[in-house]
Amino acid sequence: MTLRSNPRAIIPVAVVAALVAGAVLVTVLVQVIVGLVALLLAGYIAYRIVRFIVKHLASYVAADDGGVTICEFGEETHHHPWDEVTFAGTARAADGMELLYVYVEKDDRLMTVSREFENFTLLGEELQRRIPPTDVELAAGESLSDQLRRRLPESGTAPDEA
Repeated sequence: MTLRSNPRAIIPVAVVAALVAGAVLVTVLVQVIVGLVALLLAGYIAYRIVRFIVKHLASYVAADDGGVTICEFGEETHHHPWDEVTFAGTARAADGMELLYVYVEKDDRLMTVSREFENFTLLGEELQRRIPPTDVELAAGESLSDQLRRRLPESGTAPDEA
């Protein structure tokens, strides 16, 4: 995800700047002790927001001849050969939201990619090229895992979103 693919990503950065600026302003205008407490609190909140953004930006999905590789929040990397992928395709919600998904029954792993990710369309084309797509239309209030659960054989496991 980049600012180009998701311009709303600037909002958390603006919130961090506003928190720090507000805490500094409280320090100057009110009492120093209250301002320092506000600055510490704002600093902690800003740290958590920045940490979330950095982890989110470190996430990626790569599809190549060997299969699909998923790195969640820059920490866990999972590689699945194409023959292990049970379902993949596009999920469309009743509100118009569109996701790409990959489900691996062997590991009971459901991975979704939102439109905000860079190369969303390219990834969708690669998934369609590699395996027959299982596109899903979700009714209001219905989850993707519920829809896929109905498509699995009775002895299959139930997909849970990752």
